[in-house]
Amino acid sequence: MDLEEYISLLENPEGITAQHIGDFREMLRYAPYCANTRLLLLKGLHKTNDLNYAAELPGTLLYAPSPRALYQLLFGGSRQGRRRARHSGDYFDMLDTLEKTRRQTNESLQELAERLRQARLMLQQPEERQAAKVTVESPMEVAEPPAEPAVRKSAPLEISEEAVKKCIKAKKYAEAVEILEQLSLINPKKKSIFADQIRFLKKVI
Repeated sequence: MDLEEYISLLENPEGITAQHIGDFREMLRYAPYCANTRLLLLKGLHKTNDLNYAAELPGTLLYAPSPRALYQLLFGGSRQGRRRARHSGDYFDMLDTLEKTRRQTNESLQELAERLRQARLMLQQPEERQAAKVTVESPMEVAEPPAEPAVRKSAPLEISEEAVKKCIKAKKYAEAVEILEQLSLINPKKKSIFADQIRFLKKVI
């Protein structure tokens, strides 16, 4: 095979015959990394239905510019007019199907996100209304409680050790603690004694 014939086969791979396969293999012995020769060899093996085609395909795929270019070299022509069924097994048809599926998935996800956003807004509106009701009703509820402090002020605690004993007998430990705290301020000398009693009563409480 001379240079002109080699160039013509590069331009028109459909002209490859079984006789050229041996020439390509001989060329690859001297230039094993020549991508064009490997592609022409694979084209010849495919065209002649050679048994070595399946074994040669994976290695030649590494030298192809792209899977699309290798497909067009082997099967010829463009993909236009080669449309098959959706699950025909065509590599590029599968890519198109995956791309369409991805777009549909993205659109469905966007719709779902919009629905979730609207549902969240609808849920927030009743909460805001309920919060508004609480803020309106809360002043009336807060106005009632001051009755309890008035009772405490009207009946002040007796500050004495006797009062502490009475509170303990009546099991009013919290009142006893309050009296003891005030007694410790009035009588600092007994502060340590009162502190022990306070700690004991708090444990009882």
